[in-house]
Amino acid sequence: MKSQPDLKIGSPEAPQNTLRDLYRIVNRRRWIVLSVFGAVFLATLVFSLRQPNIYQATTTLMIQRENKPILGMMMETEQSRNMINNQVEIIRSRTVALEAARRLTQLPDADRLGTAELGRAAELVLLSLSVLSSRTTDIVSILAETDDPRTAAAVANGVADAYIDFNLSISRGELSEVRRFLEQQLPVIRQRLAAEENVMRSFRQSNRVVLLSDESRALLEGVSGFESQYNSTRIERETIERRISFLRSQLDDQKKTLLDNLSRGSSSAVVSGLRDDLNAHQVRLATLLSQGFAEDSPQARELDKKIEATKARLKEELGLMLENESASYDPLKLQSDRMARVLELQVELDDAAAREAALGKVVEEYAARLNRIPAKEVELARLTRQFQLDENIYKMLMEKYEEARISEAGKLGNVKVIDRAVVPDLPVGPRRLVNIVFGALLGLCFGIGVALFLEYLDTSIKTSYEVEKILSLPVLGSIPTIDLEDVSSAAGHGAAYANGATAIAERLISHHLPRSPISEAYRMLRTNLQFLTPDRPIRSILVTSAGPSEGKTTTAANLAITMAQVGARTLLVDGDLRRPMVAGVFGIDGQPGLTELLIREGDLKKVARPSGVDNLLIVPAGTLPPNPSELLGSQKMKAVIEAMKECCDLVIFDCPPVITVTDAAVLAAETDIVLLVVQSGKTDREMAKRAKVLLHNVKATIAGVVLNNISPELQAGYYYYYHYYHQDSGKRRVRRSKPDAS
Repeated sequence: MKSQPDLKIGSPEAPQNTLRDLYRIVNRRRWIVLSVFGAVFLATLVFSLRQPNIYQATTTLMIQRENKPILGMMMETEQSRNMINNQVEIIRSRTVALEAARRLTQLPDADRLGTAELGRAAELVLLSLSVLSSRTTDIVSILAETDDPRTAAAVANGVADAYIDFNLSISRGELSEVRRFLEQQLPVIRQRLAAEENVMRSFRQSNRVVLLSDESRALLEGVSGFESQYNSTRIERETIERRISFLRSQLDDQKKTLLDNLSRGSSSAVVSGLRDDLNAHQVRLATLLSQGFAEDSPQARELDKKIEATKARLKEELGLMLENESASYDPLKLQSDRMARVLELQVELDDAAAREAALGKVVEEYAARLNRIPAKEVELARLTRQFQLDENIYKMLMEKYEEARISEAGKLGNVKVIDRAVVPDLPVGPRRLVNIVFGALLGLCFGIGVALFLEYLDTSIKTSYEVEKILSLPVLGSIPTIDLEDVSSAAGHGAAYANGATAIAERLISHHLPRSPISEAYRMLRTNLQFLTPDRPIRSILVTSAGPSEGKTTTAANLAITMAQVGARTLLVDGDLRRPMVAGVFGIDGQPGLTELLIREGDLKKVARPSGVDNLLIVPAGTLPPNPSELLGSQKMKAVIEAMKECCDLVIFDCPPVITVTDAAVLAAETDIVLLVVQSGKTDREMAKRAKVLLHNVKATIAGVVLNNISPELQAGYYYYYHYYHQDSGKRRVRRSKPDAS
């Protein structure tokens, strides 16, 4: 069994992930980061510069909230903010947009503004429109953004005008419904008057009845007066019904059901009693007037007061019912003011219906009394009565029509224009500087993301930091990439052999370029090995790697050269009995070699050959055997190793990859330490871990890792200090030589 040296350099703990990891990744893949950054930044720059200027025009409106006494109480809605939000959605609606587009098509410069076609104008309005509202005020701003300043102002003002007209049509809807109803009735009554006048004239001429008796005239005047009141009340009732119907059409089914329950008062005995009292008061008033009492008589005024008081109490009771019932529905969407208005009109409708019924009874009594006068006078009285009735109806309809028309025209709505949009002078977009800065940040983040993604896909080991982190082994040497052309030029050799193997001198950089940074790296490896066990020098070293072509032969050769350069008698043994490389590197004959020592028991002195480097001997592989693992693990091999240690200070074995074959694992158990060669950017992490496990399984002592072929940017600091030191030394030598030259 071999003696295990007491190594001073232990296995370091795996360092934690820090921001340095990110820095190393970005620095290593900086060209990818810069390329992605440049592409994204350039695309953002071109896109921003090619974007047209955007102009914004604003029209400011104030929407007044209606808080007025309804049904005898102040119906203050708790969701007044919801009303503003509803108006904002109306402004954004397609209905308002189409109306605004229609107005834009009618502008004198519609062709220049690009709004001559209705479809194009509607699309422009919908795409450019935005509406903003304040949470603390009733101010609403209509914004339009287009690439033309005049078009932006026209769109903002067009939408505002369309919304104002829409709001006004909603506000005037109830009065407009009444006006249209009266317009339909007037022509009918006018035609009836003309026909009745002709009939009455023909009756007088044919029957030679010109005047009525005093009794008939009195009855006719009485019945005409009450019929006029009856028809006036009937028209008033129908008008109220039309207004209620219009308001009900604005409510959904749920609110209509609630409204029907409140209107009928089915759940309140008080409401039913008040309606009965109202009907009784109207009947007594009509009876009083039919008995000859004047409307301003004390008895009539007393009944009027009772009627008004009953109506007030009925409104108040309905208001309380509405307030209580609305709590069980969605309070955020309940249109309490509209429902309250319907209930108010319902009270007026009840009053008109009661008055109509009372007057109808009085008219029937007068009609019965008219039947007792002579037949001709009855017919003349009937014709006269019908003519006077329709004449009074026509006058009343004309009065109410004018009132409705004036009221409709005077209804202004609840929207006021604060500021109309003006043509903007300066564009508001695009924000090119912001876009460019954002593009730069996005490009940087995207570039770093691509670098991190490629790093995630790349499972190779690249830096000393990763070796210590992944393998928990110290890095004894970091060997930079060898410039083969420089080494070959310095050695005076060609580039490569025909079989693809590298030229001889190109692997012996420590011999041909001793002052290069790479030679310094090998000397640093030598120093680290010498200080591993200062009390017990290392006599045998095995150099292997996880996979093929990772630089183990080059590492073994240059390590042997640096050891020989300090006077240590060094023996380099080619332990790769499958694909030997040492003889080719040093340009010596490959036979006899290690195989002959193991099989034919040859003399080590005859097999060992000079390498051309002082204190360095080479033992090539020799003849390739069919069973290399068995030879390397034989007792004869142990005896050969002992013989090698006796004749030399240090024996270095160049062995095949530990994962590929078992040769290295077999031989590692018989050497003092093992150097695991890892090629930067090539050796897979899992393969390196597997190689470490295999070596530990045979009780091999892994002294550390030699990180090979590391890129110059990963050793930038090392190169800087090396060149700085040697350039400074060269300058001092030049300064010293000047006096001698002179």
